Amino acid sequence: DCIKPAIEKCGMKQNIVAERSGLSSQQLCDVISKRRKLEANELINLCHTLRITPNDLLQLEECPDKAG
Repeated sequence: DCIKPAIEKCGMKQNIVAERSGLSSQQLCDVISKRRKLEANELINLCHTLRITPNDLLQLEECPDKAG
């Protein structure tokens, strides 16, 4: 998934996104680095904070970190 680009596009700092989503900064960092998976309710809260839908987040295909 492309959480980091979505956060950057939103224009908020990562720690603010985490706080508003009900996550700690470390939890969000772990999700971004794929050391932790989001629970369904966390995904909803994160998307609400970023003002995108879960489908928007899960269907992002143009991620810089996925380049071959």
